[in-house]
This record gives sequence, C-alpha cells and structure tokens, in this order.
Amino acid sequence: MGNTSSQPKNKTGKKVVSQKIENAKKTNILSLTEHKLEEIPDEVFHLTSLRTLDISKNKLQRLGNIGRLTELKTLNCDDNSLHSGAIAPISKLAKLQSLSL
Repeated sequence: MGNTSSQPKNKTGKKVVSQKIENAKKTNILSLTEHKLEEIPDEVFHLTSLRTLDISKNKLQRLGNIGRLTELKTLNCDDNSLHSGAIAPISKLAKLQSLSL
C-alpha cells in the first residue's frame, strides 16, 4: 500500500481550474494565473461570452483556439513561454482593448 499516483498534481489541483471555469460562465471573467498550465484547457474556448482572461504566470507555449473568444476585451498572457507565432490568433479578437504579453 503506497501512493499509486505517479503523476504530479497541479499546485492548485484540477478541481480548482474546473470551478473557476464554471464561475466564468456566470461572470465572463476567468483568471487561471499561476496554475502551471502547459496549455489552455479546451473548456475555456467554449466560453464564447468571456470578456476577461488572465492566463499569466503559466507555462503556455501557444494560445490554442483563442480566436474563438470573440467577446474578449482583456487578455493577460504575461510570464509564459509563448512562441513568436503563438500570438497570431490574437488578431481575430476584434473587441480586444487590453493586451499584456
């Protein structure tokens, strides 16, 4: 009998991320700061009414389908490992007013 889990867990746990995504459905604001994320969870791209997204201080290398978040006004991507081509999808965000890279 020992610890059978070989995968290290997120500092805050996946449940916290899921709860934040659920709350964002009501508030249209999502902060996933300092969750050691290597990619943006797919559930985020279904939040088409999202207006503010803070994904700073993670380990992201690309922004995935960020262009789907057409209502996004504020995006914070500070302190990640984004590739130079990774920011191209941001050009699809016509309502974006504040961007921090």
